Amino acid sequence: LDRTMADYIGMLATVMNAMALGSALSKIDLENRVQSAIEMLRGGVIDRDLRGAKDLCEAVCASTAAPIQLRARALVTLGDILRDGKGCERNTDRALALYEQAAVLGNGPAAHRAGLFHHGLVDGWSGKRDVNRAAHYYQIAVECGEVKAQTALGLLHGSGALQKSDSTYGLKLLKRAMEGGEGVATAVLATMQRGGGGK
Repeated sequence: LDRTMADYIGMLATVMNAMALGSALSKIDLENRVQSAIEMLRGGVIDRDLRGAKDLCEAVCASTAAPIQLRARALVTLGDILRDGKGCERNTDRALALYEQAAVLGNGPAAHRAGLFHHGLVDGWSGKRDVNRAAHYYQIAVECGEVKAQTALGLLHGSGALQKSDSTYGLKLLKRAMEGGEGVATAVLATMQRGGGGK
């Protein structure tokens, strides 16, 4: 990989991170715009039309020269675009496949998203709910430090929904998630304390 190509890939990674941040800011109603010095879309300005971003992510995903972390991030971003149908037709099956690929590459957010699909918590996905498969992906996300995955996996273990449920492990995960500031875990543990469980 020559230096110019490596620099360009690094700049693309920065733009992808900025797009992810911009998306999060938009969800809390903060107006924002991602801009780049490298020409990609309409003279470098990336607006809410994500068709070009989808094409960019597709190119990074297909690149054998792209570093693994960049490929994983591109897979997640492309999965988000397809899951939400922003700038393209919605395709939840392909989104799940992309999240699963990124999870194999060690991407925690992707593993959490794949878990949500298999848990049956993604609107519009017609696939079969499989809590054991969800637990597999949540576990990958937990190992990557994803706090919300700790809550989801803790609840699955605590409820006895898994083939190999471990309520002690479930409680441990919920406590770790609460320590990480996760609100659902905090509420569940408070309810358990009021009811005499979770000691």
